[in-house]
Amino acid sequence: MVTQTINSKNEISVLPQDVPDFDIAEIFSVLANEDYEGAVQLARGFQGEAPRTNATIAIARSVLNQKR
Repeated sequence: MVTQTINSKNEISVLPQDVPDFDIAEIFSVLANEDYEGAVQLARGFQGEAPRTNATIAIARSVLNQKR
């Protein structure tokens, strides 16, 4: 789910939107296979703990699966 916040002079709107195709684990798994350092840097850039953790776990799984 992606949340959009719109602030105006008289109103604050928060609009949650489902994004079923947005899979952080899948995106970072593929990215780690292509560009490990880039994937790590991008994951570090997330401000939220949950997305940062999910991305880091996906990167680690990708690396561990390559070593098998």
